[in-house]
Amino acid sequence: MNKAALRRIVEALLSNLRGDEFQDLCDRLCMELYPDDYTPVRAGGPKGDTKNDGYCPKAKIYFAAHATRGEKTQATKDKIESDLEGCLEKHRDIKKWVYLTNDTLLGDVEMFVGELRTDHPEVTIETWGHKKITGKILGFDEKDIGSIFDLDLGVTVHLQAEIENSSQLLKAREALKALVLLERLWEQHGNAMTGNQKYRTLGNMGHAYIALDQHENAAYSFIKRPYNTTQKTREHGLGKL
Repeated sequence: MNKAALRRIVEALLSNLRGDEFQDLCDRLCMELYPDDYTPVRAGGPKGDTKNDGYCPKAKIYFAAHATRGEKTQATKDKIESDLEGCLEKHRDIKKWVYLTNDTLLGDVEMFVGELRTDHPEVTIETWGHKKITGKILGFDEKDIGSIFDLDLGVTVHLQAEIENSSQLLKAREALKALVLLERLWEQHGNAMTGNQKYRTLGNMGHAYIALDQHENAAYSFIKRPYNTTQKTREHGLGKL
């Protein structure tokens, strides 16, 4: 697959992960990066997650994974500081602490992290935004990338191409052709779609129905779309993966 296309797909998949989905992906990625060392951690019991979402006991690396897309700057800064300080308090042997997020951190947040580095010179503090995480994921072959995302990458790429085709048909005012394509995709592959692919497919179906004066069907398609806080509806439902 074209490297640039694969990068766009990986970045878009990362951007649309939420909560536990993002933490699960980070676990799968870190188990590939540190196969003989990484141990996932989840909150539970009287001590919770002991302020780390996973760690490498041999390398003394601790990880905090948090999907920050759409989050306010101060909330992100508070989360980073709380997780770091809590981890340092509970684990005295830390050599490196890594904060993973599915967004690109704002300069204000990165400056704040720089201040934390000054406050804790004994620990290497890193932030992995979605660009850096994408770079690490692209270091693996396509089969391993599919495993990291827990999906069939070939099917995902095929669906993405077909959704793009439907968008081009809508742009060309060929709503009926677009609708036939989208209804086939939904019937045959709806269960295999990512959340954002479902969002775009149903959105494009809604726009096709509108163009064909089938407003009741259009409303039903828009209502069925999974809630997506990052995808703004554009003309004909165009957007990222």
